[in-house]
Amino acid sequence: MSLDTKYRPLRYSDVLGQEATIAVCKEYVRQGHGFRQSYVFAGGHGGGKTTLGRILARALLCEAPVEGEPCDQCLSCTSMLADKSEGFIEVDAATNSGKDHVRRITEEAQFGTYSGQRRLYLFDECFTEDTMLLTPAGPRSIRDLVEQRYDGLVASYQSYFEEVCWQPVTDWYEIHDERQCVTLEFDNGVVLTVTTDQELFTKNRGWVAASELTEDDDICETEIASLADR
Repeated sequence: MSLDTKYRPLRYSDVLGQEATIAVCKEYVRQGHGFRQSYVFAGGHGGGKTTLGRILARALLCEAPVEGEPCDQCLSCTSMLADKSEGFIEVDAATNSGKDHVRRITEEAQFGTYSGQRRLYLFDECFTEDTMLLTPAGPRSIRDLVEQRYDGLVASYQSYFEEVCWQPVTDWYEIHDERQCVTLEFDNGVVLTVTTDQELFTKNRGWVAASELTEDDDICETEIASLADR
């Protein structure tokens, strides 16, 4: 498990630098319109795309959201926090992009959950700049749509109606990552990308921030292993 997964924020208040996006997400839940469209979070690595997607999903499935946020007390919230929710499915789109994967997902989407709860899918690592989306004028790349802040229609599969229909692009969420990061390479082949203030334990100087490490520092191997496993 990586550091950003182990310490992933669970509340909007724990997410820094995404106030505008958070306000929009909360408002959709507040108004009860959250299931009327899909959401696309774009931005660099570590900017909070998956984190915001998970919090929004929890709020949308929450039995009693509070001011647009998940209550974290109901069965749906506690199940999602324990990674045991039947209504929330997270898909690694980077490795599940083949025809068989897509066919299986679309087939599963046609069936309801045992509890009757709505089902919500989060597709992680879904798009690249060259990914094509179908518009009424023909296929267009994500890069083209982002640059023009396209606000027209795109083809979307609606599991509720079991059909492909045209849906409007309501918002573009630009996720900015203002954190400073550093990449560490070790003799044993492990490569880690961490924030500059991440501390690692060295045998010669004790705990040292990643930005202050030097080639002379002897980092504890168990520390490297524990970081690599997260």
